[in-house]
Amino acid sequence: MTLSTIFSQNNKFNSIINKKRFFTKNSILFLFLIYLTINATNLKSQTPPNLLTPIDNETCLSATPELKWDLVINAVTYAYQVSTDQNFNTIITGNLNFNRRNIILAEPLNPETVYFWRAGSIFSGNSEIKWATARKFTTAKSPPNLLTPANNITCASNTQNFTWSAVVGADSYQIQISETANFTSVVKDSSDIKVARATFVINKGFTTFYYRVRALTGSCFSDFSSTFFYQTKLSPPTFTFPVSGQTGIDLNSNFTWSSATGAATYEIEISKSPTFDIIVVSANNYIPTSLIVTLTDNNVLYYLRIRSKTPECTSDWSSSTQFRTKYRPVTLNSPVNNLECIPLLNNLKWTAISGVTSYTLEVALSNNFNSPLISLPVFRIDTTIKVDNSNTNHFWRIKANDAINDGEWSEIRVFKTTISAPLPLFPLDKAENVFLSTEIRWRYLSAINAPYRLQLAYDSTFDNIVIDDANAPVDTYTKLSINFLPKYNTVYYWRVYAQLTPCVSGWSKVFSFKSVVGFPELVSPNNGSPNQTLSNTFVWKDVQTADSYNIEFSKNINFSNRESMSKTQIKATQVNILGFEENTQYNWRVRSHNKWGQSPLSPIYTFVTGIAQAGVPLLTFPTNNSIKIDLNLNLEW
Repeated sequence: MTLSTIFSQNNKFNSIINKKRFFTKNSILFLFLIYLTINATNLKSQTPPNLLTPIDNETCLSATPELKWDLVINAVTYAYQVSTDQNFNTIITGNLNFNRRNIILAEPLNPETVYFWRAGSIFSGNSEIKWATARKFTTAKSPPNLLTPANNITCASNTQNFTWSAVVGADSYQIQISETANFTSVVKDSSDIKVARATFVINKGFTTFYYRVRALTGSCFSDFSSTFFYQTKLSPPTFTFPVSGQTGIDLNSNFTWSSATGAATYEIEISKSPTFDIIVVSANNYIPTSLIVTLTDNNVLYYLRIRSKTPECTSDWSSSTQFRTKYRPVTLNSPVNNLECIPLLNNLKWTAISGVTSYTLEVALSNNFNSPLISLPVFRIDTTIKVDNSNTNHFWRIKANDAINDGEWSEIRVFKTTISAPLPLFPLDKAENVFLSTEIRWRYLSAINAPYRLQLAYDSTFDNIVIDDANAPVDTYTKLSINFLPKYNTVYYWRVYAQLTPCVSGWSKVFSFKSVVGFPELVSPNNGSPNQTLSNTFVWKDVQTADSYNIEFSKNINFSNRESMSKTQIKATQVNILGFEENTQYNWRVRSHNKWGQSPLSPIYTFVTGIAQAGVPLLTFPTNNSIKIDLNLNLEW
């Protein structure tokens, strides 16, 4: 026996060593001699082992308990025995030459049975076994016997009914289910089950599961039952296209799904019924994970399911995937295919599909629609579009497309636009005070060697036409210069289009303008009147839209020098003027004003004054019987 062994067996000596951290070789030898002196009697003694577990009178022990005892100094081997009587007349199991200090019994003991056990020390040169005082223990109840699922079955459902034999007197049961035989991790661990059955759903296909059960009586668990295992059936695949609820599915589509572990083939069914009463498409023992499907009906709700198969096992059907096929193609109405001379502002029409609330329109310069000029939702069965490319082929198509479903594209039609509309130039849009003898001008950016059509009207809808000239002159900067406006102070609307056989352009943008206010017509004094007084009253006819008038006087016919008696802002249709020279010819004219501007000047009238005469003053302002005169006014004579 080594020093370290001896020291380790003596707690008192160890405490001495531990208090001193540093020793010389001589001091250690000295201490050992002291130890030999103190323990000489113990070294010569041969004692039985100290039993550790099971403790005396322990109950609820496993049928394969672990027996453990303490180390005995000088013992070379050990012995152990288990018996049903305390005198060990009948040995259930044991070993009289055992070199360890613990043993887990290999052969299960009987359940609910009282047993006695003991361990003994064996010393060198002595065949006598030094037995420790025996201890008693009682084993637990027997574990249940597993019934279903049967051991080693395959193609089992993910929903399993687990059953086992009832244990008499048991209060409850515990079941464990694992993917490993040693239960290092469990997927189900359910206790407090009051009856000998339980149902669990473990959604994992083509997997081996192990399960075991034990009973609980009071606070005492039985051993676990033997372990059964079973393999679940294949899992059904999951569709990657279409996904459930998807709409706008083509009648010819490639349906795809994820592969299922262990599957050799697949079975697919498509029906119009959620119960799959009538199958419209089916495929069995199908190996790939995609299937090209041809369906017959547009805007129909279909149901799709799939399952995995091997020669020995078929999975459950997948959950039903529902999808809706596209709306049928829209029927186009107008314009008809290959029509030419279509206005740049054009109306497209098609036939409605019952139940559809909106459509998608595309217009492009090529029939592949890679870069559509127009792509927009439309909520009617016609729409007016405007394109910018004149004399160009345009391709168009329509499909039903709303919140419920998508549709197939219609046929592709093509139309050729007409030439571009001219650009209005003059008079400017919404211009005012345009002379009755104005000119109308427009411009066309391409050479159109054909006449234009000009329309002038009193209204923007061109119902009240003033001019409709289909042979307006041809020019890049075209003019129509005649006195053709019939009314003063009137709003006119005009437009023009170009003509190039076989097409005419669309109408230009509509411009509007307002003609000038009309000039007043002079009344008195008459033109050429002689011998007029040096203070005179001048009268003219009212202009309906006028707010005020200006009157001008000059001794020159060209009015190069206007006389000081000229007046502005006259609110009436006559005015008294003073201060003319004797025996002199004067020229006079009048123009009106309103919020839009001023009218042209009236024709020029002349008169000649006479000699000044003394007499009664002539009252000039206010005129006789005037009304609405300001409270503050100047009296003139």
